[in-house]
Amino acid sequence: MKKRHILLSCTLLVASLLLLLCGCSSYTGIRTAFEDAGYIENESLGAYQQEVAAAIGSDFDDVCTVHLFTRAATGLGDIGQMAVALILEFHSTDEMNRQIEASETLKGLIKDVQTSDYVSGNCVLLVNFGSDTLDIFKSTK
Repeated sequence: MKKRHILLSCTLLVASLLLLLCGCSSYTGIRTAFEDAGYIENESLGAYQQEVAAAIGSDFDDVCTVHLFTRAATGLGDIGQMAVALILEFHSTDEMNRQIEASETLKGLIKDVQTSDYVSGNCVLLVNFGSDTLDIFKSTK
């Protein structure tokens, strides 16, 4: 009986830790929101990650992942326009705060991390071309 109790306790502890670690990133919710709105994640962005990091002015390879979502025109008013959202997913919120403080580009974009519409958890919306990209991103806060 005691072995079962220990096994059950260990199993619950491992499950709790997995849930805690998986719940740290807000990217999953952001990806789901964009996909539900008809956006497609561009899987070939890895080739441009270095260029994006260089444009921001820091070595972001070790601290974040760049994600790009695109959606083709949806109506007559959008003909010739593509909606684009470029999102930086930092490994942690603390790392995101450090990088924002260290980057003049990010500081210029994000005046106040706590109240900014461009920050959701550990993710930053860097580029938002499209009429609904900011609204979709804000809905994940």
